[in-house]
Amino acid sequence: DAFGGLAFSMPVAVVSAPGEKDRLFVVEKTGCIQLVTNLDQATPTKQVFANLIERPDGKLDDKGECGLLGLAFHPQFASNGQFFVYYSLRIGGQLHQRVSRFEGDKEEPLITQLDPAGNHNGGDLQFGLDGYLYVSVGDGGGGNDAFDNARFIHKGFHAAILRIDVDKKPGSLPPNPH
Repeated sequence: DAFGGLAFSMPVAVVSAPGEKDRLFVVEKTGCIQLVTNLDQATPTKQVFANLIERPDGKLDDKGECGLLGLAFHPQFASNGQFFVYYSLRIGGQLHQRVSRFEGDKEEPLITQLDPAGNHNGGDLQFGLDGYLYVSVGDGGGGNDAFDNARFIHKGFHAAILRIDVDKKPGSLPPNPH
């Protein structure tokens, strides 16, 4: 009812871009980000802002706990147009979790990690007041950390909150070569 009867496919998040009060973005687990406008009207409208179902190297997997799971807008979105997403995809039949930067339709994958199971994926993205992108990642699934990923950083980026310097600020540590 908040959106005048608009329907969404498995919504997982509602996000606003920094400084914007007249638009909202609804993240659908099934792979689309819907832009909702005319919020002050009795009948708001929606249109597809981004569609991540088909990727150049794979296809979005929205089964179980997978799918398009998170969206964050760069603090300077109004001037640089950058937004970040966390989603699940199949590459060559294998499940992966990915964090990507987008500028319009152009995608730059930042992390693409093989995922041994379709559950415990994390997926929330937020920018902190420090300007870094914070990303929650799951333990790789399997129940009770069956793959023993949570305790070992050398096995991948699992069971953690990652802090990513997407702007490559002077004085920041270099990216982890792993």
